[in-house]
Amino acid sequence: MLPIERLSEIRLQKYMEIIRNISKEIDTQLLTNHIGEFELIHFYHRIKSELRPDYETQDLKTKINSLNIALRDRNFCKELIEYYEQI
Repeated sequence: MLPIERLSEIRLQKYMEIIRNISKEIDTQLLTNHIGEFELIHFYHRIKSELRPDYETQDLKTKINSLNIALRDRNFCKELIEYYEQI
C-alpha cells in the first residue's frame, strides 16, 4: 500500500479551477453544437396552453424575453413554433 499524498489548499484550488474551466468548455461545446434551442422548445411545450391562439407568436416572444436569457425577435418565435409543430 502506498502512503497517501498530502494535498495543499493551493494545489486543491488549482485543480478545482482546472475542472471548472473544463466544465465550462464542455457546456459551451454541447450548447453550440448539440443542444441548440432545446430549452426554449421545451419551454414552449410547457406554456403552449397558456398562449392566446391569435397572438401565440407575440405571447411566446414576451415570455421568452422575460426569462432574461437572450432577446428573441418575433421571427425567431414564429420559426420555433413552426419547428415544434413539425416534430
